[in-house]
Amino acid sequence: MLIIKNEKQDRHREINEKILRGEFQNLKEVLSINLATNRGLDALRDEIKHHIGKLSHIGSPLPKTWVRVREILEKDHRNYMPLDEYLEICKINGFADTKDSLQLSGYMHDIGVFLHFQDDPLLRKTVILKPRWGTDAVYKVLDNKKVIRDLGQFNRGILTQIWNSPDYVYMHDELLQLMMRFKLCYKIPDTNESYIAPQLLSENQPDYLWDVNDNLLLRYTYEFMPKGILTQFIVAMHPLIDGQSLVWKSGVILLKNETKAEVIEHYGKREIFIRIAGAHKKELMSIVMYELDKIHKAYKRLKYDKLIPCKCAECKSAKDPYFYRYEILQKFIEDKQEQIQCQKSYKMVTVRILIEELADYRVEPKDARHILADYQNELRDARNITGVPQIRITVGDYSTVGDIVLDTTTQSYFNKVSSADIPIELKDSLQSLIQAVSIIMKKELSVNMYDKVSEDLRVLVNESTLETPNPKWYKISAEGLIKAAENVGKVGKPVIELATQVLSLLNRGVL
Repeated sequence: MLIIKNEKQDRHREINEKILRGEFQNLKEVLSINLATNRGLDALRDEIKHHIGKLSHIGSPLPKTWVRVREILEKDHRNYMPLDEYLEICKINGFADTKDSLQLSGYMHDIGVFLHFQDDPLLRKTVILKPRWGTDAVYKVLDNKKVIRDLGQFNRGILTQIWNSPDYVYMHDELLQLMMRFKLCYKIPDTNESYIAPQLLSENQPDYLWDVNDNLLLRYTYEFMPKGILTQFIVAMHPLIDGQSLVWKSGVILLKNETKAEVIEHYGKREIFIRIAGAHKKELMSIVMYELDKIHKAYKRLKYDKLIPCKCAECKSAKDPYFYRYEILQKFIEDKQEQIQCQKSYKMVTVRILIEELADYRVEPKDARHILADYQNELRDARNITGVPQIRITVGDYSTVGDIVLDTTTQSYFNKVSSADIPIELKDSLQSLIQAVSIIMKKELSVNMYDKVSEDLRVLVNESTLETPNPKWYKISAEGLIKAAENVGKVGKPVIELATQVLSLLNRGVL
């Protein structure tokens, strides 16, 4: 991290650099410049180049075939090219397998040379050679006066006018998907192709009634709060927005199963405050926590606290109860400490009572594409085996199970998921679960027991790929897989994590 002081009219200001260095271990330099006169700009540029040059991937040797393909693509004057053309360029330049070409595009995507969203059914068909092209297109929408005047609402007709240049004319679907991919907009349910960019919503909180009795409360507080957390949350949760009208720039009201959640961001306080009222508070709180924690994981080294309100006699009736850190309460339970002291009333409170309403919440499993790879690494470490092939998992038309050989029945499940019109997140988790069952459960169970597991997997796949899955059947089948995996000990962990992830996605209505 570099701190840059732009000293307008050469007015010098000291900052407490010693304290900042104690708080931010990655702080490298504090530099003074004046952007009006460009004073110090050359020194700043040199410092940026110096620190970029020290990044871990800079200077890493690459295969000659990779370098040749990169040079060809960087010289191409176009903004994008079809995936088939990219694969052909790779083939001409020495790539024997499609998976190797996709590995290269994944690497180049990660370091920002070009963009290729391999896990998106629409965007994977295109390699975006000039990332700036996509960025400019997005901001043409967000900076459009009519879109701003309409508080972020737009439709495809307006997009046709905004993206009317030859650079964009045949790529409207892809650019719109790019905006949704980065949670910059969402489609308004039950409308004819109308969308909302939540960062342009009204600042004014609408009027609404709220039942303050027996609310379930939760707070997130941040050491440093990045902008955009709530707008990303709004995009992710938009199907549950109450009447699609109770949403504003810093807050949203969600409605599910006669239960409401109020989620409000207080940016000046570096806080998100949640309160939930209704018949199924635990279920809706679980969904809200899952989505927020998922967004948090996208920010490396983000420091925040999850705070649970006290339920002592004094705090229950207080407008401002004492809040405990969720991690502290978890630690008390792990250490078998039954009570904790309220720091307002100094009364002792039973720990389990404080978090019992959040008991259904499970920490989000790791990305599905990493769970099986971690399992393979554990096997290698446990058995001291070298040369164990790494499991490769991607999604879409180019899905591969690497060195895993699926039986005919399980392969049919995998193919069914591949061709299903379901969200990528669910597809990814299902495909990984199918592979986990195939490589773990088949080996650990008897033939009769595996047949029962395979039947649970079949039901779960069938229900998950329906437009309106039946909760009764997908819950029974997912729970059957979890129970069977628990019976095989530690090796069943990937199946448990993946089945839990699929169940969570279906419960929160990801479809």
